Amino acid sequence: MRVLASTVMACRSLDPDAAAAMVERLAGVQAALALVDHPARRGEWPAVLTLVAERSDVHGLVQGRATRLLHDGGAWNRAQVGARLSRSLSPGTPPATGAAFVEGFVAGSGTVLVHDRELLEVIDAWVSVLAPDAFVATAPLLRRTFGSFEPAERRQLGMLLADQTPAGTAGFGDGVDPQRAAAALVTVRQLLGVPQ
Repeated sequence: MRVLASTVMACRSLDPDAAAAMVERLAGVQAALALVDHPARRGEWPAVLTLVAERSDVHGLVQGRATRLLHDGGAWNRAQVGARLSRSLSPGTPPATGAAFVEGFVAGSGTVLVHDRELLEVIDAWVSVLAPDAFVATAPLLRRTFGSFEPAERRQLGMLLADQTPAGTAGFGDGVDPQRAAAALVTVRQLLGVPQ
């Protein structure tokens, strides 16, 4: 596929606007490959995303999104994602580059951080050790990223960072009406194509 062959070159040396557009294109390719269950989704595409995530001449936003796509697609395990995130947030990396990586990795959804405490702790540790001037420079970028999360995600992340356990759901309780539940199950079976 020509798309796969040209992806790495297309991701190099992008300005912030072009990087934001590239993030959308990468997500689109991933969604298209999943939709048709193309064999490249499990072979060539993760290899291309790995190259994009690891190259130093790729914008941090694009590196972060490539890492997230590898995570979501199951090509990288938690340890690989954590190692890549740690490298992008190391003291030798400019804070703006690290913030762009975080934005690309979590943009639009904080669910990955709610469910993976280790990744959240890597980001928290990075923010905690930023020099004052670096913190002031990266705060607007991080505010934009975390501000795009759903209010419930922000609340859960705040509780996790404050070492509080988010309140769990109580479930249905004991007062379930059996007739209404049976009617709902008929509809669910129809939607799933399961015989009655």
